[in-house]
Amino acid sequence: MVAAISANYGTPKTMPAGSGTVTNSSSCSAHRQICFWEDSRRPFTLARSPLSISFQLAMLLKQSNGQAGMTLAAAMTLDREDAPPQEMARRKKAADNLATKRRSDGKAFRPWGRFSPEK
Repeated sequence: MVAAISANYGTPKTMPAGSGTVTNSSSCSAHRQICFWEDSRRPFTLARSPLSISFQLAMLLKQSNGQAGMTLAAAMTLDREDAPPQEMARRKKAADNLATKRRSDGKAFRPWGRFSPEK
């Protein structure tokens, strides 16, 4: 498998220090990294599960990761800018709902029930 991937992407690079296992969050199992390739656009990691004979080939796109990071930062900035007006609108809506509820409850409120003191 290493030879087949190396035919397209060149010789594998040395593994980064301290990266002997990769935790897969979906299956909660640790994979032992075998080889690592990297070109200008994407890194590849070949790993093997200690519980079976299966392999995992992970590929990331560097450009997509950079764009996702920039988009996330922009979204966080917009959230911070929009937070005060959104909070004011939420408080106004809550106050309006409370006033409407008080008006509707006030019309139906009869402290003496059907026996009023005027009668």
